[in-house]
This record gives sequence, structure tokens and C-alpha cells, in this order.
Amino acid sequence: MSLCHLRKDAPVTAQPTLVYGVTLPPEAIAVLAAKGLLPGLHLPQPKPSAAAAQLTPTPPAPSHQALNPLQKQIYEALTYRPLNENQVQLISIYLAAAKANEGPLSVFDSGGRLAKATGHSHGKAEELVKGALRAFGKRLFKKLKKIPLKHGKDKYGEGVADEIPLLAFVSITKGSDGGACHQLTADGVIVAELLISMSDLELPAAGATEITVTVEIKASTEALLKQLQEALGMSLDDVLHHLALQAGVQPV
Repeated sequence: MSLCHLRKDAPVTAQPTLVYGVTLPPEAIAVLAAKGLLPGLHLPQPKPSAAAAQLTPTPPAPSHQALNPLQKQIYEALTYRPLNENQVQLISIYLAAAKANEGPLSVFDSGGRLAKATGHSHGKAEELVKGALRAFGKRLFKKLKKIPLKHGKDKYGEGVADEIPLLAFVSITKGSDGGACHQLTADGVIVAELLISMSDLELPAAGATEITVTVEIKASTEALLKQLQEALGMSLDDVLHHLALQAGVQPV
């Protein structure tokens, strides 16, 4: 090999590149190429290692095969005939609340979110929430092999247990106003994730959720805010933002 060699693949307008007839380690060639001293030389790009590829894994969506027996019954109950748009939206609302650790939602609150998502009035959305919950219960009654029991006491103080199919999907608790509040059960979250992942509706994509906080207010103030929510057709959060703007305070 001659002491020097003129590269034939160098651009015509470029200065000839001299490559000395010595063996260079790959690291040295990489440095020269990176500094533009070897024009026309294209080094293969290193493939990302398996460890690097696993730094930000994408969690797989649950599949029907991965569900436990109870979850399969819930899934079959909610899919043996198509869910309507309002029902899927409500499931999406409950799922988002569960992922944000918000706690149970009242019919008023879930109705406000459904109204915002669908364009219905707040009152109409509340009725749709109640109707969807009844529909979920009827579906579950047809497919569950064992109906969950809600234990309580009758007017005589005697212990009673009522069969409530809906409890397999959402828990039911009493809110501060005495109304029912709903939250997905652990099994319900798994099924909801599968249902939403399979839905062809253009639902909001999952993203960063702003931290939800609570503040202490008087019962009379809470009642007043709920009246405003109903009158304005907004969520509680939106009502407070609206009031802040009216007072000249710019929400952060």
C-alpha cells in the first residue's frame, strides 16, 4: 500500500483527503469522522442497547386473556352489546379519576364532567349518569356468577344484605350531602382500561393530570357552589375559575 492515497469518493469541490497507510483503531476513525476530517465516510450508527430501550417502557394494554375470572365476567357484562357514547365517556371519567387518586365522584360531579365532554346541560348529564349506572347494573346482573352484597341495617336495626351487581364494577359510598358517590373498584379499573383502549371514540388521551386538592368549606358554602354549578352547567373547578375571573383574579 502506498504511503498516501487520494480518496476517489471525496466531493470534487473538496480538498483531497490524505489517509496515511497505517491501521487506525475504530475509536480513532470515529473521532476523525466526527470532526469532518474523513469526508464521504459514513460510519454505521450504533444500535441502542436493550437496557437503553427498556428505560422508558410502554405499558401494554390489558387483554381479555389476562383478566381474572371476575374481571372477565365484568368485561362480558359490559360488552355483550355495544355501549353508547355517554356510557363510554362515563367509564373514561371514572378511570381518569381513579388514576388521579381523586376518590369517589358524586353524580353531580361526574355529571358536570360528562356535560363538559358531550355538550349536554348539567341536568341532562346527571340523568345520563344515573341511567348509565342502572344500565351497568342490569348488564352485570346477567353475567355475574356471584352478586356482591351490601350489608346494612333495616329500620328496625336488624342486619340486612342486599344484592347490588354494580358493586363488582364501582364502589358506592355516601357523600357529604347524603347522595351516592361512585369509584371504580380495583377490578373495575382493569376492565375500564381494556374498554377504553378498545373504544373507537375520540376520547381525551391520557396525559399529565393536575394534582387535585381539597379545602375545608362550610356546608352552606358548598350548597351555594353546587347551585352555581347547576346554574352555569360547569364543574366545581370551572365555577371557581369563573368566580376568580369575575373578581379580577387571574388563576395560575
